Amino acid sequence: MIQLPDIPIIPISITSTPNNLEPWIQEILNKRLTIFTNFNNYSNFINNLEDYLNFIFVKVMEYGNIDNYNDVFEQTNGIIISDSIPWNLPITKIKKQDQFQWNLQNELIILMINLSQLYNLKSGEIIKLIMDKDNNLETQKLWLNSFKIFKKSLEFINFLKNQQIINTSIWEISTIFIQFNENLINCSIQLSFLTKTIWTLKNIDYEIMSENSINYSTLSRLSIYIKQELNNMLSILKTQNDSKWTQYIENLIKYINGYLGILLSIENYKQDKIGYSIGFLNFSIENITRKSNSNEFEEDSKLKKKFTNFKTKFNSNDLQKINNKLRLNQNLIEKFTNNSIILIDLQNLFELLKILNLKYNLENNNLKFDSIPTSQELLIHYLPQGRSIPIDSKIWTPSFIQTIEKSSSGYY
Repeated sequence: MIQLPDIPIIPISITSTPNNLEPWIQEILNKRLTIFTNFNNYSNFINNLEDYLNFIFVKVMEYGNIDNYNDVFEQTNGIIISDSIPWNLPITKIKKQDQFQWNLQNELIILMINLSQLYNLKSGEIIKLIMDKDNNLETQKLWLNSFKIFKKSLEFINFLKNQQIINTSIWEISTIFIQFNENLINCSIQLSFLTKTIWTLKNIDYEIMSENSINYSTLSRLSIYIKQELNNMLSILKTQNDSKWTQYIENLIKYINGYLGILLSIENYKQDKIGYSIGFLNFSIENITRKSNSNEFEEDSKLKKKFTNFKTKFNSNDLQKINNKLRLNQNLIEKFTNNSIILIDLQNLFELLKILNLKYNLENNNLKFDSIPTSQELLIHYLPQGRSIPIDSKIWTPSFIQTIEKSSSGYY
């Protein structure tokens, strides 16, 4: 669901190989030619990469007389397949004079990280299909399917974490990068729960009091966990001189702060703490909005319909004018232009924010008259601990092992 710039990692043709390659290694290189496909078609790219990955395991086990596929990884470390890096790495840039000998273990690491990211993106594609659909049995099945695919993305990371990896100067094949990708996949999975919540609310016109199945307390803690994971990723990136990913993640944190403020505001509203609700909502406003210029002012027709009930009960013209001048932060829009799922979700989040902003302030100005703490005061004194929803995932196994296991299990 979260797609960093220059992901997935695109393969490059191998132009220079060591002399006297053994025939079985040449077979692997010939097989590698099949992964050059339409890289925007995630399903085809996944199928080709998995086929290539399994082919490598078969050949190494066959010619290395290896009985256990778990021993393949160690055996591939000394097998050089290219005199340069045959992938377009997103962070590491190797100068021509600093050639790097690429071995089969390096190839396996990149393949598995790429597959992990591709399954993450594939799950996001399914969520995008759901976004404009109503809440019914079909969409619930699609949500479940997207979750299963997310779990598949973790299988490759779990496999790599169990291997002895020798770190090199190439960051994208290091243990730190594997950890970075695990953080990213975890963020994507947990974020999908938040996205589903906003989608559910949108289907009931954001009537927050009519949907009792949503646990806003759990979800607010979930958003804090995502923010912590993103900050961990920023810490990892400090070792690299890359501004593109850093800026992207910094904007993701603003987006998650939007969730955090809104979820905590609803939680407090349900507890009749409207002053706190407004304070937390102001935190969201600070992170995901900007005020429009006078020539940008135009009332949103959808929101106008939702505000009708408030306008007939209270004198809300001044508040509504202020509310309608709010616009999404342009930096967020620009950063997420290539990630339509997050952009759609951000727009839904913004619509909910505007509705809640008018609702809370109308009620407080005419009924409650609660004092409103600053967002910073609330974050210091009233922010709960982050907590994720536990995810149980398997460890990747080659397809030929899965076939053996299925056939030997019989009918039961």
